Amino acid sequence: MAYTDLTIVRPSATVNAPFTACAAAGNQWLNSGKERILIINDDAASKTVTFNRPVACSHGLTGNTAIVCPANERRLVGPFKQEEWNLQTGADAGKVTIDYSAVTNLKIVALGDM
Repeated sequence: MAYTDLTIVRPSATVNAPFTACAAAGNQWLNSGKERILIINDDAASKTVTFNRPVACSHGLTGNTAIVCPANERRLVGPFKQEEWNLQTGADAGKVTIDYSAVTNLKIVALGDM
């Protein structure tokens, strides 16, 4: 199954960012290196949100980053360096992908610069 694209939202002081229900097959966004991802878990169970890193970082670390979002809490993650997090080839080049342990009552928004 394909990842579902997130629209990058550029919030202002007067507009609240609209959240999207997380997709069971995962989400992705076109990464400029400036976005932050806000996750809201409105469920009674904690969720693990995994950001997939296809390239080693500048310190040589490889592998994905898993963020635990406890029940009824929020997590703000990012920004994501393009050279470490962006897919390098294919139709989704330039995007970062996210997977979830479960998506019940889990919402997300990709926040760009104001």
